[in-house]
Amino acid sequence: MKPIDTQIVIDNNGYSFSGDIDADSAVYRQAAESGAIVKAPLSTRFDISVGDGDFLLLGSLHGVMRLACARCLEAFESSFDQELEASYPKDAETIDPTEEFRQAIVLSVPEKPLCTPDCKGLCLTCGNNKTKNPCDCKV
Repeated sequence: MKPIDTQIVIDNNGYSFSGDIDADSAVYRQAAESGAIVKAPLSTRFDISVGDGDFLLLGSLHGVMRLACARCLEAFESSFDQELEASYPKDAETIDPTEEFRQAIVLSVPEKPLCTPDCKGLCLTCGNNKTKNPCDCKV
């Protein structure tokens, strides 16, 4: 997503955007550098309003990320929805919400991602995925 010229925001007494973020956007690379593998497309909707001393961005970000289960290490996908809120100084020439998108993605990564709530994890003896392949090991 290209930075938004603040003069356009001022001239129109606000700015609205709704759509997908291009797959070649820096948002995907920056999220991956932070440990979140996001699948394209990311969808966003936001409004920028003109305040007394600043611009206010309010909106949401929706997407799907690939995670590894904390118990069995299997890869799985999880969708997320995050609210966006940011302010920019009135003297800024452009507004680039890329950093807000990256932060929203990173905040969406669960502390302990699980493929399913009842995942039994790996057997400590044989290494089998106990949910998919129960074993008779005694631990």
